[in-house]
Amino acid sequence: MEEIDILQERKERILAYIESEGYMPMKRKDLRTMLSVPPEDLEKFEAIIQELIEEGCVFETRKGKLASPKDLQMATGVFTGHARGFGFVTPEEGGEDIFIPAGETCGALQKDRVLYKVLHRAEKGKKADGVIIRVLERGTRQVVGRYEAAGEGFGFVVADDKKISKDIFISRENSKGAVTGHKVVAEIIEYGEDRRNPEGKIIEILGHVNDPGVDILSVIRRYELAVEFPEAVYGEIEQIEDEVAEKDKVGREDLRGLLTITIDGEDAKDLDDAISLQRLENGNFELGCTLPMFPIMSERGRSWIERPMPAAPVCIWWTV
Repeated sequence: MEEIDILQERKERILAYIESEGYMPMKRKDLRTMLSVPPEDLEKFEAIIQELIEEGCVFETRKGKLASPKDLQMATGVFTGHARGFGFVTPEEGGEDIFIPAGETCGALQKDRVLYKVLHRAEKGKKADGVIIRVLERGTRQVVGRYEAAGEGFGFVVADDKKISKDIFISRENSKGAVTGHKVVAEIIEYGEDRRNPEGKIIEILGHVNDPGVDILSVIRRYELAVEFPEAVYGEIEQIEDEVAEKDKVGREDLRGLLTITIDGEDAKDLDDAISLQRLENGNFELGCTLPMFPIMSERGRSWIERPMPAAPVCIWWTV
């Protein structure tokens, strides 16, 4: 059995023991004794315990005793913030959201995975409320927003995402020369606490809020949208022939001799809709409507077809 499998087996054994029905919270040394951990495995034991704590599977009390969060009425979930400072936790095990007052968020930000404790159960149309014990995993690492200078070289980034209620403090050395009104991307380097703002550093200046295109660029950065295809895609595009191959004409009607007029506006970026009009032998008129079809271009095996859909680039109008 490989080392990683052995460690995983020991981890599962430790967790199963802590979650067992007759278990009583105990300190690490007592747990080592109960599990007969040999001295040479002490370092590995401590690493496993720390990993379980960081994952939210085990909680260590102020007295140093290890317990299952469930036995302490704790659970894990994902935090959703609000502009007014409070928020909600969506339990990972399912169920109704838990209300978290503004002073009990433990510095959690939007999408953070947290360990929380319910203080009051839901009743009479009122949501259950609780307190966040600890942030287990950060869900927000970068913030897009407006920079506001506040003093001698330092300032704050006001997040576009209103679910992030705290402004991000930016020191002089981390401001990248930004001035008030710049739209920026800031990386969080210190998350702060309930009474202290997160601290960050500006990694990109998108432009001034009034500059053309900055609003759309801000959306791209905020949602981490892809705007470029891989090189393999561009390489295949270069190999596409200018003329339609004879094999691709089979089974299709050739209408290239028919006068067809595009109906897209003069400021359109994709001229792909058109109409045609011709007199038939019986004197009637036939109005044709042409729409784009890409059966040849979309053969399986091409790079842009095989790409996962969530990774598909977004078409930005001014770059077409």
